[in-house]
Amino acid sequence: MKPILETATLLSLAVSALALPTKDFDLKIFGGNTAKPGQFPSIVSMELQLFLQSWCSGSIINKNWFVTAAGCVTNMFNEDIYIKAGTVSLNEGGLKYNVSNITIHPTFNDTTYTDDIALVKIDGEFTFTDFLQPIEIGEVAVNQSCTVAGWGQTEQTNIPSELSFAEVRALSEDECDKLAEDGIAELERGPGQICGYKSSGVGACFGDAGGPMIADGRLVGIASYSITPCAQGWPDVYTRVAYYTEWINEIVN
Repeated sequence: MKPILETATLLSLAVSALALPTKDFDLKIFGGNTAKPGQFPSIVSMELQLFLQSWCSGSIINKNWFVTAAGCVTNMFNEDIYIKAGTVSLNEGGLKYNVSNITIHPTFNDTTYTDDIALVKIDGEFTFTDFLQPIEIGEVAVNQSCTVAGWGQTEQTNIPSELSFAEVRALSEDECDKLAEDGIAELERGPGQICGYKSSGVGACFGDAGGPMIADGRLVGIASYSITPCAQGWPDVYTRVAYYTEWINEIVN
């Protein structure tokens, strides 16, 4: 039997995700395209045992661990989550794994969402195939073209079963601030964060926090938060993964 506090926490998280706060930490890809099998072999869908639905995404970095957003696993226990990997469809294919360890960055701030990164270890090892592979971590440059991916709300449906992706551009701090001002919004950021943007109508939306930002085949960012309503001309904020390489290596090695 699980503690009442744990169940109540999960229910409150579900309600807050539906409430559409000004700064949304529950993102999904909006204005994107449907991914083909094997196109994103490192992505995993994180699903809640209690609700049996996709909650967040993550990226496999070795045979035991994947990386995601800290906001996805705050107040979570290992038994709350299972993942699906090796598929672009939540309805078929792929492999299911349970979780054995959740490590949240020690300075994660759940108000500003700085240091929004966590490492999750699965029970056992990933079985690598053409459709399930780890991804290397890389740096991202200003103006570099990036791809973001995730399951979730699109123009057609609130709960899609197919993985979507979209192209965005990594922004400079000044350009991110200017776009945020134009949208009458404030984006708080630290050195471990970077903004991504393409155009109005394209970007992260409800449910895809933790998903990858990929450039030149390497993981450069983790979807952290957006401004609602999503994809209305404001940039989205991603955790800059390479900034945390030393911490990641300390945990997974």
